[in-house]
Amino acid sequence: MQWRRSCKSKSCARALLHPSSSLASLSCHIFLPRPLPQLRAHSADLPGSTGQAAANSLYKEHVMKQVWRLCTLALAALALWIALLNQQPPLFPQQIILTLPLYAVVVLGCYGLAMVGYGLMVFPTCPQEAVLLQKDIAEAKEFLQRNQIDIFRS
Repeated sequence: MQWRRSCKSKSCARALLHPSSSLASLSCHIFLPRPLPQLRAHSADLPGSTGQAAANSLYKEHVMKQVWRLCTLALAALALWIALLNQQPPLFPQQIILTLPLYAVVVLGCYGLAMVGYGLMVFPTCPQEAVLLQKDIAEAKEFLQRNQIDIFRS
């Protein structure tokens, strides 16, 4: 995925997938999210313009492609399961075939947890962004004090 960021640290650079990188090539698999269209990353620069409408259209098209891909995969898995149920003589015991959807849900849950864990392990730290955020917080506090606004009182 490509995001425009001001942070240039090496740890942030790992989070940015360049189209020529090997990690970007992994996104073609059905279970990994594909990068959003390039126009989506620039839509924040064009508020209220026709560029934003085009970006939203591309984003919706991208999401619908993912939905159709997932539906196709689910339909293929359902067809395979029904074929295994109706097979004469059965290759596997009927009890195993009947529990295959439950196993599939458990495996997908484990995959999801593994992806969240991996995402937390490689979460980029951006020291420059942290400094900018602290400056923004200090500026906001100063503005609130200058205008005599107390957000801590109920």
